[in-house]
Amino acid sequence: MRLLAFLLILVLVGCAHANVAPMVGLDEVELDSFDLEQMELWFRIRNVIGEARADDVEQCNVIGVGAKPCGGPSTYLAYSETNVQFDTLNALVVDYNVLSEERNRRIGVDSDCRFMSPPEPSLVDGRCVWRDPNEEVIRRLNGFDE
Repeated sequence: MRLLAFLLILVLVGCAHANVAPMVGLDEVELDSFDLEQMELWFRIRNVIGEARADDVEQCNVIGVGAKPCGGPSTYLAYSETNVQFDTLNALVVDYNVLSEERNRRIGVDSDCRFMSPPEPSLVDGRCVWRDPNEEVIRRLNGFDE
């Protein structure tokens, strides 16, 4: 069963590359090296943030990561100001965002252009996390919290 799941993932990844690269004239090696560089930066960012441990929510903050084609970050990450050297984190995020913008431009990524409000940092079980400021509105629209 695991072998079947692995083969299915392998086929889907292969199909994704087959559909993306020819559309824009990038060869597969160039796209793969771009993806690998961005993935390496992502893991370095996550490593700098670590577990985002904090004693108080005031020690928590969020940073926008990635680039949507219409502008703004594609996601946010929460971090603990007590455990992170911000200059190091920010430099990695800037590099990641530049690669993200370049990749979007080169492969012609579309976007819904929906604005993402910066989320509010929260503290859950001693770890910094972020809370979507639209969460309550979304929950009410879907019939929750009545």
